[in-house]
Amino acid sequence: MRSGTIARALVLASLAPPLAGPGAERVVRDSSTAGPATVSVFVGTRRATPLAPALAGYNVALMGVALTYTDRDLAAAARRLSPGWLRYPAGTRGEAFDWRTGRSHQAWVDAVTGTVGPADRPFFRDMLQSALVALEAKGGERVDDAAAFARAAGARGLVVCVNVYSDTPASAGDFAGYARAHDIRVLAWELGNEPYFNRRRFATGAAYAAAMRPFAEAIRRADPTATVAVSMSDAGFQDHAWDDALGAFRPRYWDAVVYHHYPTVSGAPARMMAALNGVLADNTSAYVEREVRPRFGAMPVMITESGPQDGPAPGMSGTLYGGIWSAEYALRVSGLPQVTRFGVHQLVGPAGVVGGEATGVSARRGALTTSAQGAAYAVAASAINSASGVYATHVEGGGTVRRDGDHGADMAMPAVYAQAYRRRDGDAVVVTNKGPRAEVLALVVDGRAVASSLRVLTVTGPSPTASNRPGRERVTATTSVASRTVRIPPYAVVEIVWGAARGIDKTR
Repeated sequence: MRSGTIARALVLASLAPPLAGPGAERVVRDSSTAGPATVSVFVGTRRATPLAPALAGYNVALMGVALTYTDRDLAAAARRLSPGWLRYPAGTRGEAFDWRTGRSHQAWVDAVTGTVGPADRPFFRDMLQSALVALEAKGGERVDDAAAFARAAGARGLVVCVNVYSDTPASAGDFAGYARAHDIRVLAWELGNEPYFNRRRFATGAAYAAAMRPFAEAIRRADPTATVAVSMSDAGFQDHAWDDALGAFRPRYWDAVVYHHYPTVSGAPARMMAALNGVLADNTSAYVEREVRPRFGAMPVMITESGPQDGPAPGMSGTLYGGIWSAEYALRVSGLPQVTRFGVHQLVGPAGVVGGEATGVSARRGALTTSAQGAAYAVAASAINSASGVYATHVEGGGTVRRDGDHGADMAMPAVYAQAYRRRDGDAVVVTNKGPRAEVLALVVDGRAVASSLRVLTVTGPSPTASNRPGRERVTATTSVASRTVRIPPYAVVEIVWGAARGIDKTR
């Protein structure tokens, strides 16, 4: 293929808003030649696989930070992340939460802590106790405010994680009735957060499923249209016995299954990136096909928490690579029609908005900006959430990166991944580059190289471990226009839009 040139760049009004705060989106003014293509992306647009609306979102969990749902600056910062949905009120922190008051109760904190094994008990107690103190200081976190925040952030609605540990089925039914009566859009009701940690209460997946049935029935009595979901084990440390028992339980009174995914990673960044690359290859869409479908068939799947880290350990959270990983995870599962939600943990902190993490009762936040991980993930989230379908896409050429294989074997995988989408304002392909080598990409649509102008949005930075903080944004977004080929920097997420004005003539 003939090489192309990067045209003089300009700001594109139809692209996503700035991803990392004021001044962070730069205009590229480089007319240098991109050079011959080193990687080709092939897209077939004659058929599109249906895509769940607003698939990509965030777990919120404001209980641990000195911010509230009524903070307009936070809502504006969240909007730049392009969330399709937000999870309320939290995960673990919500296990002693009373939705009626927006607060926790000390007796509930004590009761829940007693159901956790001795090894995990200090962690759970500290998290629940700190949430109680923060909620008291902030005057509670009410669902009305969360719903208004979701609307201001551009989200389609809420995924509600129900407190099944210290609250009651009757209360859950009242919650669903309140939401329906007050036009609060609840996309799904997740029955409990990570119940496999509370083995004194839920000894097996079957025991958990039996205990959740009264909650589901109460919710459905209040709202017959409600979507109710039960929890598989964490994909990062799967409990096959739990998942088998849940899959065998009858009757299946639920509508969807939920799981979280925190891979077990440690060591130097290169070691963690190899492990996380292996997760992308073997345990994203392949996990659904291998572990969910044999147990639950085509039942909808929601991944409501994920991150490039091992639970509370930092891993690659907050880094440019962490954002590339989150973006590619979302791209991979978006191609499966049964996956209806994918979410990153969490909105405020290294994975989303930074500058508001202070946790003291009287702490005051400083300026807010988009984290490196959030900036990269937002490219994928924006494309996915504005799309109506997924096109068949495959990649040829490009470099390779290290990845872990079976039993820790050191292997290689393509550095570049791509997924294309049908959209009203121009079809788009999102490309990730997990490697240290820049690539020159040629786009081939329905067998023909695209020679028209391409609108390009790129998020990259100086290294895979680069992170952002207010006043020092090292991972930023740039917009440009390219012709024929597009330069893909090392460690980057790139959106390429074509045919925005007239669409591609698919009859030729």
